[in-house]
Amino acid sequence: MRSKGEVIKRADQAEQLAALEHMLAESRREAEARNTQLEEGMQAIVTTIQQVSNNQPGQRIALPPEHLLWPLAMQLNLFLDRYQRARGAEGENMVVRMAIDELAQEIYRATQEGRPLRLPPRRNTPLDAILVALSGRTGGGSRA
Repeated sequence: MRSKGEVIKRADQAEQLAALEHMLAESRREAEARNTQLEEGMQAIVTTIQQVSNNQPGQRIALPPEHLLWPLAMQLNLFLDRYQRARGAEGENMVVRMAIDELAQEIYRATQEGRPLRLPPRRNTPLDAILVALSGRTGGGSRA
């Protein structure tokens, strides 16, 4: 027969073991929840990047502030905003370059052919101010 001290000791050990098992199970649940959250967050990031690379403008990574990846998502959203502005400026720059090229070609042709300028149409670019100024000097109007 066991002594009363041994019984109490075994009961304490069983209680400690149960507490440790409970802590371990809780730790596993928390780790699984973190992993699920990370997987979902990574999928949101990958999906958004794919959409942006497929020229779908205005995409953002939508994660709640309590999400583990929220700081990363916010930085990526700032980057995406800057990228979209750069893409817009790039398109605008292309229109300006085309308008300049068109005007330069017309100036060259008019000079070669000894005729007045036929101004190209306005394209809502900074070059329009030059076209307006030239239209007053050439007597010719814009075709737009």
